[in-house]
Amino acid sequence: MRPGGTNDNHRLLPLQVRQHLDVEPRLRDTNGKMLAVLLASPRYHTIATQQGQAVWEVLLQLAVREGMDALVDCGALLAGTSNRAAADYLLQLLDRQRFSGVCYYDEAEREWVVADPQGRRQPRASSPIREAQCLTLFDEARCRGADLQLRHGAVGLLTLGPATTKDKLMQSAGRLRKLGKGQTLQTVGTADVTAKIARVAGMADDAAITSLHVLQWAMANTVAATQRGVLEWAHQGLLFAATRGAPEHALQPEVLELAAMYGGARDWCGVPEVVAEQCGRRQKGRRPGLAADMMQLMQRVVAASKQYGEGHEVVAQGHLGEECERELEREEEEEVERQIPRIAAMDETDWDYSKALPHVFCTPNFAVAVQQPEGEALNEYLRPVGHLLLLPAEEVAAKGSSTSGSGRISEAGRSVLLLSEREANGLLEAMWAGNGRGGSQPAGKAAPLLVSLCYACAAPPLRLAAAVLSGGARQAVGQMAAELGAGAFQPQLVSLQLWDGEATYVPEEPKQGQQAPRQLVLLRQLVAGRGAAAEVLVAMRGKQVLFSRSQLELACDADRGRA
Repeated sequence: MRPGGTNDNHRLLPLQVRQHLDVEPRLRDTNGKMLAVLLASPRYHTIATQQGQAVWEVLLQLAVREGMDALVDCGALLAGTSNRAAADYLLQLLDRQRFSGVCYYDEAEREWVVADPQGRRQPRASSPIREAQCLTLFDEARCRGADLQLRHGAVGLLTLGPATTKDKLMQSAGRLRKLGKGQTLQTVGTADVTAKIARVAGMADDAAITSLHVLQWAMANTVAATQRGVLEWAHQGLLFAATRGAPEHALQPEVLELAAMYGGARDWCGVPEVVAEQCGRRQKGRRPGLAADMMQLMQRVVAASKQYGEGHEVVAQGHLGEECERELEREEEEEVERQIPRIAAMDETDWDYSKALPHVFCTPNFAVAVQQPEGEALNEYLRPVGHLLLLPAEEVAAKGSSTSGSGRISEAGRSVLLLSEREANGLLEAMWAGNGRGGSQPAGKAAPLLVSLCYACAAPPLRLAAAVLSGGARQAVGQMAAELGAGAFQPQLVSLQLWDGEATYVPEEPKQGQQAPRQLVLLRQLVAGRGAAAEVLVAMRGKQVLFSRSQLELACDADRGRA
């Protein structure tokens, strides 16, 4: 047991290892002392990134703005840059009247280094600038064991990761050696971490988060991490007991055949049941001469698994080895496939697709894909956005829209018709059946253009996916393709991408100082006041895994900031 209040994983120690707190009674209250110290510093920050900004840049700006003496990167928010690059960035922002440099661990030199604003870098041991005069960076690897002498009243900023546990939090907080005796600590997390903390604490998204809520969340993560480790702990304990004194039996069969690994049915099973089944297999096929104390050890492993693994389930497969069970558990943790009820598809109504060549009719085929009872939501059965029919706009000569006697096409007048796969095939059939019969499209008029959403949103758009032609109106089709390439349908396409649950709208993020692409400007306007609804729409489409740190999340965060 460490003296920093980080004994939470003692339940996963081998059963032969026991904690003897009576050796040093003062260790009994370390948990309470560390919790009290953290509760005395309740302030919490949320990092709000702007378009094109890296998380680590915003974090360092926050540390300087808040007057921090140390940055303890428990949550690895400095990922994406090196310690040296982070130190150089800090040197540009430092208050030189307060700090004489930046102290950090240099991976290339493999030692702590002090960098000053004049560009000099010296090892900490030989530098005339002490760490108490510097802003100190503790990267994630140095959040355990590093011992630097910060000033008496130092204030530290500790970052939180998506699944930070109590032991990691306590060890990181311990980098401030005089915490609670003049030194204080504040915590910071990204928007997704803030949302997780609020969810665990049962708070509203806009409620103020304190260190109490952070500790509640860290304890919940610790419990979950301990439960996830019970199966591996039990497997190693049973293997040890079964092979004690006979190392030749420690060799495990290697399962390589896919049929053996994945052929059986998979189902959720409680950890105690899985461990009991493993123990039964070990005892059934035990070697001759297995000691009685090892048999008792197996029973103790089963009993402890029942106590600590109660309520936790893993995915297991019948007659699989333990290694396969653990592999399936990890796979299931990465991606959980939801099964929605099976429901009959809606019969689509055929219509005269040839009439859509000069005219367009709106049908319910795309909107209603399944036979759902009236009044029930179609959230789980939304038809994906695939084929689009881009309709030419009429020229208007209204107020503010005439130039040199010629009409201007109003962007608001452009239309897009969503098509089901069947309707798209029908339009293609009508197009090829009518090809060569003579043009019925008026001269100078653009013809409707049939495209796929992914190609229409490409940069640049595909020249022509398919053209709905009326006779030989080749020039008209070229006009519509040119308008698409010029961005004429961008408002409609951005809206359709959001409806399809997309999270990325431009291939590359604009750099800081550059003007945001029009698609992102339109996206922000579209989600203004509707950020929560946009997140729900992404979840309805089953694409929530793409939402984190995406362009859509940034737009939703900006909307929350305005609110």
